[in-house]
Amino acid sequence: MFFIELKESFRSRWFLIYFVLFSGIVLGFVFAVRSELIYEFSGVGHFMASLINASIVFVPLFSLIPSSISISGSRENLSLEYILSFPIKKSSIFFSKFFSSFVSVVFPPVVSVIVSAFFLKVVRLEIFFVVLLLLILAFFFVSLGLFISVLTRQKSRSLAFALILWAVFTFGGELGLFGYISFAKIPTWEFLAFYFLNPIELFRVSAISLFSKSLDVLGPFGLYLYSKLGNLIFPISSSVILFLGILILTISYFIFTKQKV
Repeated sequence: MFFIELKESFRSRWFLIYFVLFSGIVLGFVFAVRSELIYEFSGVGHFMASLINASIVFVPLFSLIPSSISISGSRENLSLEYILSFPIKKSSIFFSKFFSSFVSVVFPPVVSVIVSAFFLKVVRLEIFFVVLLLLILAFFFVSLGLFISVLTRQKSRSLAFALILWAVFTFGGELGLFGYISFAKIPTWEFLAFYFLNPIELFRVSAISLFSKSLDVLGPFGLYLYSKLGNLIFPISSSVILFLGILILTISYFIFTKQKV
């Protein structure tokens, strides 16, 4: 079932758009870096900063799209009812949809980063950790998409909820964070609440911490985070994203197994 679902994902239009769009943007960054003849750390830093910003937009969006309609779509066209007429466990259906969505989502970023590192002739441990962060971020949003898909019965509603949550996490969280910064002036514990409640901000700061240990590029609020978490920013932030993803995925699984078709 996993290979059938994965084959369908790779054949879908959204995957083609995602692959071409993300790969084209990343390779464009590589060309810009090489054309400027920047091969040292500064050039790699520019490339990774661009990659991080692109990932923040595309990875959550294209993680939510296929996973949010995976179960609701099957329920709407009655294929789920047909599959369950065979001796197939609900757990097999659930995890085949999860892993096929996850693999199809992480395939373009991982391939793009590997190809880019080859062209830039750069092998750094930081690039490996950025790829690891991309996998964790995709895991969270695929789990969130499955949660939406389990709770809804129509593809249109699933997509609507997915787009709303994507906008809230991507733009609403950042606007709320900047609004808090403008209002508070001085970092306080509420800033940590804003930070830990948004996996995209966790991803952004974790990735930046790989290239700016003290987070001074983020200003006083970055220094505040560093003063509270120190060198544990990356492990703590990535662990929080992973924990939230596992929690949402577990809840989705139990809801799906208890639902009537």
